[in-house]
Amino acid sequence: MKRYVRPGLLGAAVGSLAPLLGGTVGQGQVPPGRPGPEIEIRPRAVYAHGLVSARLRAPGTLTGVRWSATGGLLLYDDLPEVEWRAPAKPGRCVLEATASSEAGSVKASVEVDVRAPSTEGMVWIPPGTFLRGDASGTADRSEVKTIQNESDEPCHEVHVDGYWIDRHLVTNHEYLEFLEAAREQGLARVEDVAVMGELEGSWVPFYYFRSFEALLPHHRRLHNARRPEFLHVLSWNGKELRIAPGKEEYPVVDVSWFGAAAYARFHGKELPTEAQWEKAARGPKDRRRFPWGDHVPGPYHAGMNSYRTRELSPVGRYSPLGDSPYGVADMLSGCFEWTNDWFHPFIYADYQAADAPLRNPAGPFWGRAHAIRGQPGGADYPGSSLLREEPVSFRYSWDFEFFLGDTFANRSTGFRTVVVPRE
Repeated sequence: MKRYVRPGLLGAAVGSLAPLLGGTVGQGQVPPGRPGPEIEIRPRAVYAHGLVSARLRAPGTLTGVRWSATGGLLLYDDLPEVEWRAPAKPGRCVLEATASSEAGSVKASVEVDVRAPSTEGMVWIPPGTFLRGDASGTADRSEVKTIQNESDEPCHEVHVDGYWIDRHLVTNHEYLEFLEAAREQGLARVEDVAVMGELEGSWVPFYYFRSFEALLPHHRRLHNARRPEFLHVLSWNGKELRIAPGKEEYPVVDVSWFGAAAYARFHGKELPTEAQWEKAARGPKDRRRFPWGDHVPGPYHAGMNSYRTRELSPVGRYSPLGDSPYGVADMLSGCFEWTNDWFHPFIYADYQAADAPLRNPAGPFWGRAHAIRGQPGGADYPGSSLLREEPVSFRYSWDFEFFLGDTFANRSTGFRTVVVPRE
């Protein structure tokens, strides 16, 4: 049974990242030549409200393990390896573990400097309300409603607290740096089909070198799914990961939801909720159809017909004309984007019962796959024209077509991250 232990908070000043200290021996003694007990933290950089794993390492078989912390929240406190949710505010915390082994009682502690995530390259979205959803579709009662075109109706008012969001999509260069750091810390490994990584205790595909059908050989026969298309910009030569020349500043694609979420968490960030994504795209007051307004997009606003041609552009190519009212770029310029919300086609209809504007909605508690947002410029997808829709309200799930949930990836889906200040 999972045990939740909430330690007392430690009021401490923010300092530079403290090194991970070796453990100290308690009542028992470690024989000469054998390593002493220590606590290993993964990932090594710990961010406010971040979730990390802590492992007690000591010679012999450990029994009677007990953990304590001066801040944050321990998930389990009686196993050699536990998860620890860092405090919401930066500061110094101490993790401590005791146990018994063949050599006697052991005790180890580590001082951790909890960092604030960086907001460099991000845009501040102030708190406030906005009208979310397809306003014109909500008003058009003659429209034949389907699961897809009704999924962003009815439009409704939403309040979102202030947050930071990436001005651009995460690039190939940024994602390669993450994969290399994760590999170095034992959080990812390169395999023939994909870079596999650890997320919430499971090894899952982050980035694909080959189709995921190589991992699920009977998928097409069982589900009759369309074959996905990949871009394969990152490659592995047996020694290192490489980026195709000239593609360093292009948005990374071929990334599963797990690979996007792992990148965000590694940097102390999150994927945006659907409400956060849409507010950043359309602004606080009007019912604009595009990030730049209501006028028909031109070649200086977005990558026209980019979904059909599968051509991507370097991030920021369509700035500033294609930017949102807040200055967020690339929200309709070639990629769909992963979000942190489970997709449910009728969730907006469920919200109609609310008497006041929803506050920081985060979608349903579970689902088969997470929602994607954004609609590549000029995309006649799925089954309707960009010029007849409100692309900033468009929402979809790849599970409709591929039945793979969050292990899905293709050449048209990237992501960006957010930082939410917490008290």
